[in-house]
Formats: sequence, structure tokens, C-alpha cells
Amino acid sequence: MYCSAASLGISAPYCVKQVHDFVEHSADLAAEKANVLLVYPGPPADLDQHAKEFLTKQADLPPNIRLVIDPDYKMTNLYGLRWDAPHETAYPSTFILDKHGTILFERVSHTHGDRTSAEDVLGRLKTN
Repeated sequence: MYCSAASLGISAPYCVKQVHDFVEHSADLAAEKANVLLVYPGPPADLDQHAKEFLTKQADLPPNIRLVIDPDYKMTNLYGLRWDAPHETAYPSTFILDKHGTILFERVSHTHGDRTSAEDVLGRLKTN
């Protein structure tokens, strides 16, 4: 799963809500052998600190959910997700990849509120 926000966990309520949804469904995702990768893009200055602040405001992430940073927008640009507008970093997006890296599902939103739920992902996992 790809989740992005300009200030993840600080002023991005939609992203925080989505992360909580995936954390709450982590056991169901694990039962489907799914790992969730949260990618937090942003300018390199203070990105590590913002990610640490986000993590301190969350309960410990389950073992099948990991947060990584994308300080140079490498992953963001690779997938064409750069939202180059004031106070933005990348379009909120969700991808399901198989173990070979093939994209089985993708949803890229051009608004903050249109996000994929954990139940949507679980439904997709069960059909693949």
C-alpha cells in the first residue's frame, strides 16, 4: 500500500485514518499473507523527523506493516505519483503487488479523501 501526505500524522487526517484502518485489519491482511508498505515521500530536510513524529503518535505498527521514507521522490516519480502543488508531495495511492512485483491492483486518487480501505484491499486479495 502506498500512502502519502505532506505532513503524515501531523496535519493529514485522511492519511492517519487510512493507516489506522490498515493497522486495525493487520491480522486479516497477515492471514492473506499480505505485507503493507507505507511510503512517506517528502523533501529530505526533516523527513526523518516527521516520520518519527508520526510513529510516536501511533501504536506500534504490526510486523506486517512497515513505514519507509522517500526523501528524493524516487518511488513517487517511478510510479508517476508526484503531486507537485503547494503543501503536497504525492497523490494518495494504493497498489497491490504480487511476490514478483507485478501490479495486480492500483488506485491513484487526485483528492485527499478518495482512499482505498483495508476491506477493499482484502477483497482484492481474495480474488487474486
